Amino acid sequence: MKPGAGPAELRLYRGAIDGVAGSWARLASRGKDLHGMLWDGENLYVVEPAAEAANLLIDPQPAATARNLIFRLRDTLLDPGATSCAVSAHDQPQQGSALYASLLSELDTDRQIVQGGMPMNKAGATLRLEISVLGDILFRQRYADEQQALEEMLIRLNNVDGIFSTQLGVEIQASMIEALSANALSGTNSATRLLEELGRLRARSPALSARGLTHLFTGRDLEDTTVGMAYVNALCSARYGVALTEANGRNAWIESLIAAHEIGHNFGAVHDGEGACAATPSTYLMAPEVHADRTTFSQCSLDLMRPNVQRAQCIGALPPADIAIDADLGTTRHLVARPFEWTLAVRNQGGMTATNVRVDISVPPSMTIDEAWVPGGTCTSGAGVIACQLGDLPGSESRAVYLTLYSDVLGENAITARASADNDDSPWNNSGEGTLAVVAETVPPAGPAPAHTSSGGGGSMGLMMLLSLAGLGAAGGRRRCPRIRARSVRNP
Repeated sequence: MKPGAGPAELRLYRGAIDGVAGSWARLASRGKDLHGMLWDGENLYVVEPAAEAANLLIDPQPAATARNLIFRLRDTLLDPGATSCAVSAHDQPQQGSALYASLLSELDTDRQIVQGGMPMNKAGATLRLEISVLGDILFRQRYADEQQALEEMLIRLNNVDGIFSTQLGVEIQASMIEALSANALSGTNSATRLLEELGRLRARSPALSARGLTHLFTGRDLEDTTVGMAYVNALCSARYGVALTEANGRNAWIESLIAAHEIGHNFGAVHDGEGACAATPSTYLMAPEVHADRTTFSQCSLDLMRPNVQRAQCIGALPPADIAIDADLGTTRHLVARPFEWTLAVRNQGGMTATNVRVDISVPPSMTIDEAWVPGGTCTSGAGVIACQLGDLPGSESRAVYLTLYSDVLGENAITARASADNDDSPWNNSGEGTLAVVAETVPPAGPAPAHTSSGGGGSMGLMMLLSLAGLGAAGGRRRCPRIRARSVRNP
């Protein structure tokens, strides 16, 4: 999702931590600022611009040059009495206590890998729920303009998607996002009344009720310590499929967790330690109080939500994985005896995650392979073929393979590529061919040297690389092979 354009366009990324089974990553970049969450199977890490995290930091402070910070959620100190969640059973809203907190929920469900006592789903999401996301006028007024307000909602929903995609196997897609006008809702600070108004707004709006749920980010200061409210077990309901999150000066990651907790109620989960989950200890995501060690949905929560997912008509299957590369890789011209770069884009045009993606590139015999690498994977070569392992590629995502080649032989040569994945049943768009033209350098005629020109302006993009994190493993390094260098780096 890339809402709008401009000098600091928002870009959303999803993926996993290289080499860590059951991990997931969601990142949002805007200019040089990063927001997001990383789950390593045991801990949830938060990525946030240093300027926004400054209000939470205690000594020692990070270096003044630090643009973005990463920290482990369980190392944060949260006041368990500062926030609470209110839930409602359809048309009988009841104020409950319960704060939400350390949700970092993720893991997967239908996978035969087990981490932290919970089954994990290797394939990630196989289902999709479209939701409508709204921001009220007070939420809009927190930001410079409407575009920024919309992007802030997407940053939060990107984190929520990471939680539900990997644990429940349901992708959360914000297919409608809108900043409401001042008169769309009243000025009430009662969460109960606001939720009722939101339900009525959804019921009379075909655009809202066409999606499985509607979620509101409100900039108002709700009564008491309530920071969220939802109708329980309300998937697909035109009237009750609503929830709200108070977004009033907290950091994006906290509001992401509140939203995920409230949407969990919509899916049918109740608070651990209460009702159907009374026997469940309050050590999981849906616990009624905040604690940094409560990081996953309990088995009770999963047991309540899964049947609702299976029968919800507003949740559909994701399109199958479809790995593709361009059939025509084009013709590129390069100077003889000069190293040059060549890039191959590999796309997953489907919805489901493509597993074990591989690419084989046949390089002309006249070419010397100086380097080949792919973010989050590895490349090796032999007999003129570069074989790259890309790992898993989420739906609607792409990844590039980078080559550095060299030739001292003039002429045109074909370069071919073929991609595959374990679960790609559409091989018709998996191969491509291009031409590498090696040409002689043209000697310019004698004369005065041309004046240097400038394009005017310019700059550089900052890059944050997570090369090593406690508990996340070591980053892959550069390793040399007979005619190729293979580099493995972690995909953001």
